[in-house]
Amino acid sequence: MRKALMYRVIPLLVLLAVVWVLLFGSSSAVFAADGDTTEAESIRTSDPLDDLDGAVIGGKDFDLANYPWNENGSPQMIYFAEVGYSMYSDLRNEYALYIYVYNPSGLAIDTESDYNKLELAFGENKTYDKYTLAFLTYSQAAGYEGLFYKFQVTLTEAQRTQALRLLSSNARVYTITGMEFSVGGQVTEYPVGYDTATEQGSVYTYSGYMLGYGSNLATESTLTCMVEGFSEYLTLDVEQTVYRPQGDFYEGDQSQLNSCWFTIPNEYIEKFGNVSKILYEWYEYVTKPILVTENSTIWRNLDDLHGGNTSALNNFYVLLIALSNTDSSWFGSHSDGLGWTSNVEMEDSYTFMDINASITTAIADDLFFSNLSAAFYTGGESYETFGISAEDLEQKFIENSQLLGDTSIVGKYASSLFENYVTDGRTMGYNKAESVDTLDIYWNTTTKDFWQQIFGGYDVTTEYDTVDAFHYVTAEDLSGSDAEVAELLYVDVDDVPALRLRFAAADLLDETVVLFRYANTGYYSMPVAQAYTISYSEGETDNDLAYDCAKQWTGSWGSVGYSAYMARETVFLNFDIISITFTTEEGVSTEIPVVMSPEDVFSDVDPPLEENYHEGLGLLDIIKIVLIVLAVILLLIVLMPVLPYIVKGIVWIVCLPFKAIAALFKGIKKAVKKKPKDTGQAQAPPTAKSSGKTKQRKRKARKK
Repeated sequence: MRKALMYRVIPLLVLLAVVWVLLFGSSSAVFAADGDTTEAESIRTSDPLDDLDGAVIGGKDFDLANYPWNENGSPQMIYFAEVGYSMYSDLRNEYALYIYVYNPSGLAIDTESDYNKLELAFGENKTYDKYTLAFLTYSQAAGYEGLFYKFQVTLTEAQRTQALRLLSSNARVYTITGMEFSVGGQVTEYPVGYDTATEQGSVYTYSGYMLGYGSNLATESTLTCMVEGFSEYLTLDVEQTVYRPQGDFYEGDQSQLNSCWFTIPNEYIEKFGNVSKILYEWYEYVTKPILVTENSTIWRNLDDLHGGNTSALNNFYVLLIALSNTDSSWFGSHSDGLGWTSNVEMEDSYTFMDINASITTAIADDLFFSNLSAAFYTGGESYETFGISAEDLEQKFIENSQLLGDTSIVGKYASSLFENYVTDGRTMGYNKAESVDTLDIYWNTTTKDFWQQIFGGYDVTTEYDTVDAFHYVTAEDLSGSDAEVAELLYVDVDDVPALRLRFAAADLLDETVVLFRYANTGYYSMPVAQAYTISYSEGETDNDLAYDCAKQWTGSWGSVGYSAYMARETVFLNFDIISITFTTEEGVSTEIPVVMSPEDVFSDVDPPLEENYHEGLGLLDIIKIVLIVLAVILLLIVLMPVLPYIVKGIVWIVCLPFKAIAALFKGIKKAVKKKPKDTGQAQAPPTAKSSGKTKQRKRKARKK
């Protein structure tokens, strides 16, 4: 017992962290440790080249000559080490996992990034997840700087407990399918699969124990590892799309169905069944307002802020108000501001008089936003038809973040470019989810009947539809026009040509295109009233700005119209599919790991849906008014001879209820007069016979 304790506590002169047995492609290595260093500390701090010296990898002795620099090479995991696993549960506090990476192209991996990850499954259950890789060291020998990297697999307490529960003491199985590394903020996933050239596999089965972690009677390490090939994984090339119903809108909010498509070899479907579940992860945020303007001066000044606070503007004063639907009637028009920004101190409200209307602009403090996330110039084109591509928007966010000096969101983006909320019922920041069978999508529609055109107001209805989360795209789906296909599959019409090309390629390669609908969020796009000045006088400039915006707001000047719009959208950062589960008709499910580089999902910025924001009396309305007036005149002419009788009849009908009420009160009054006076004494009511006799005697008495 004392001897075993010595092996666990006294620092080892020689650390045998992992002994790889050369059996059927197994590998071995020996780690050296300083006399005053524990096993775990030695592995965390030692140079990777020192650790690999003497190792057997893929059945061959490790030789630096086999690992040259290659500018076109990709990172490869060449070593996976289990350290500190004990047959005694109370001695597993040093249990840890490490990987060694060959970096032939000399990539400058972001060593501080939380997005360096390893995808693996513990035990035989093959449930895959991604675990953060904590950088330890890289090779520093002259001529080999950064050729080899060493990372530790980071496990939370919950993950550690779950992993140890799934592992068998006699055979600890680790299945590794991919690793992700961040380089310059861009995350790329590299497969860790079976390589026939090097006989390097990705299933690692450990048995035995390091010296001091097994039996108390053991005098040497019995730790061995068997390396086997693992070919069942999918490499996905994913393309994103969104669907925004174009029926109508209400206060700028639109429903947005977020989807992607990819291809799967038909042999997987034939062997494992249909897609039944997808495990994926992402970071979800809503952008701060994005401005698209026809005014080059406003754009130039706001773009120079790079998403910063408008208070930083110098000698330039601007007011932007995003507006809701215009509620027009014959008696005027009304619109609500859904958000505004200004570097001028504004009053609570402003009222102006015009020939056609009294205009009041109310500036609500709770709708104020201090910065835009991005600003774009239409270059002279109309804002009503000018959109921003997803690629341009993403690039603008990256540039603004770098210029702001903040890349705290997924290592790329400034937090100030995003709102502090997301769509109701969803989670801001990190998410991991399994797909559902169906999704509900919806959109709002507004209608305005003739009487609402006269008196104002409009009706708002919400329409719903249910779609399958997974859909196998068929030739029949793509048989219509681009617009018809977009409506059928709920995708962006601009993405249909790319979908057609992908389907044609998949058909040649014996693959199936899978459309995966993964989220239903919102999109916001509304016109903007904007005004600016380069001079400021307290009590004057702010009125001018508000007045100019009010003119655009009501549109009652006719020639004055909007020249910009604002948009907000939901983005999915580091969107990553982890695994796909297939299920046969017999109910047998198989989870297949996925190799996919995480991607940032931005969507196109689209102008507001069509609406006449300056709606007044159009030609059709004038025709209706003329017809109504003519109909009234004609009716009066036809009814003129009998009009007095009609008036009398109407008066009689109107007065009838009052006559009935008067008669009722009169009847009540008579009943009160006939009621006998109450003497306060109880009397027995006379019978009908005695009552008659009494009356007769009274008559006789009167005759006498």
